Amino acid sequence: MEMIIDIVGIALFSNFITGWFTPLNPLRERVTGKLIRTMVKHNMLWMQPLISVYSCAKCIAFWGALIYTTNLSYALICSILAQIIKYIIYKTDYEAK
Repeated sequence: MEMIIDIVGIALFSNFITGWFTPLNPLRERVTGKLIRTMVKHNMLWMQPLISVYSCAKCIAFWGALIYTTNLSYALICSILAQIIKYIIYKTDYEAK
């Protein structure tokens, strides 16, 4: 039961970091912009997936759960749960408008 609570917590936290918590958005956009400029300047376009991982709720949930639990199946469940939470947030935000 504790592991389920941990997985849900990691999924919620990843959604919180990647979009819900607006005070982090300027910092995330600044870091992402700096990474993109550095990659283009040094012709390191093969590192583009790094930026995707940094701004994706599924990826943060997967890697966070994998590091925390060291269990691949828990990490996959957490990633799917983060995507479901993001979908629910998206549907409720845009259907309310």
